[in-house]
Amino acid sequence: MFNPEREVPNLELCKKLKELGFPQDGGGFYWVIENINGKELPRVVYESDIDNGEFGTKFVVEIIKAPTIRELGEWFPLTDEVLSCRFIDEWLLYWEKRHNPNVFYNSHGKIEAEARADLLVWLVENGYVNFKKGVKENEA
Repeated sequence: MFNPEREVPNLELCKKLKELGFPQDGGGFYWVIENINGKELPRVVYESDIDNGEFGTKFVVEIIKAPTIRELGEWFPLTDEVLSCRFIDEWLLYWEKRHNPNVFYNSHGKIEAEARADLLVWLVENGYVNFKKGVKENEA
């Protein structure tokens, strides 16, 4: 059975991406946090579920973009870099600046989307990607 929570990063990583300026539009999946009987309950939904009014707006606390593996990968700067991905006990992504082997990062995640989100957070925090410009650092 299809489980959208296995296709996108966890809520905490998506919140971090939002804080860093990851675009919140574009359709696809979203984490919706609802307040039900005083408890905040998150779940992943597809954009059309939000648009069709499935959620009573008085219960929705927050809506956060939940990017897929493809959407995350579109932000990786790859012109002069090396990116490798493998699964052992969990997903591991390795990113290295090709002409400066002292700049590298290993990210981990229970699912590939989490490893990619973790790497993307690091790339933004270290100036290799800039969401606010709307372009990847190496294209600016």
